[in-house]
Amino acid sequence: MGEVDLVHDRIRRVRRIRDLTGAEVAERLGISTQYYYNIERGRRKLSAENAMKLADVFDVSVDYLLGQSTQAIIEDSMEKKGLTLTDLSEMTKLPIGYLKNIESIQPIEPDYADISRVAKALELNPKVLHAALARQEPPTYDAPPDPKSLEEIFVDEDFPGETDSKAGNAATQSPVESAILEAINDPQIGLFFKDFLHAPEERKAELIRFWKYIQEAEKGRKPGDRQGEPPDGDE
Repeated sequence: MGEVDLVHDRIRRVRRIRDLTGAEVAERLGISTQYYYNIERGRRKLSAENAMKLADVFDVSVDYLLGQSTQAIIEDSMEKKGLTLTDLSEMTKLPIGYLKNIESIQPIEPDYADISRVAKALELNPKVLHAALARQEPPTYDAPPDPKSLEEIFVDEDFPGETDSKAGNAATQSPVESAILEAINDPQIGLFFKDFLHAPEERKAELIRFWKYIQEAEKGRKPGDRQGEPPDGDE
């Protein structure tokens, strides 16, 4: 099962845990029930806007939906091994409540030692869980960051070179720069970028990871791929 499939399975699992029907979730997202079920089954891509709305509906982080949070990584590994939280608690000597709510903590040094015990029990690379746990730490700055445009942020974070949006010379723009500018002006994802510009720094980091996920998920996809009708009624 690929990473993208795990994302759609997680959406279905969380919906059921929250005791919501597909129709109820679809109504909150402002989409049809059919479209929502196609998302759950991987037949429709999860847009940035819908991912943020789903995270709010389910009261989880976008990182969790993408399987990149501490909790999601642990849950996926437990499911593969057929373990319960009780099993993991006994294996690590950590309280069930701690393991269940680990994503809500702001980690300190002892938490990294605890997460290493979890990694050992689940036969995971501890660096993976350490990195996920570190993303829960509040950002610290020596001085307020200089305001940046969206183009500058994405170029600085992900791509070499600079984007000169004021120059407006398409002939001198790289394909990546052109793609960024096109995305900024795309009405279908404009809400995502508007939210990004006004988001706190930790939220920006989460949204950048989601943007990378979207780009990766779209690689090689052709129009009409994996299309189909969802089942009638709830799943």
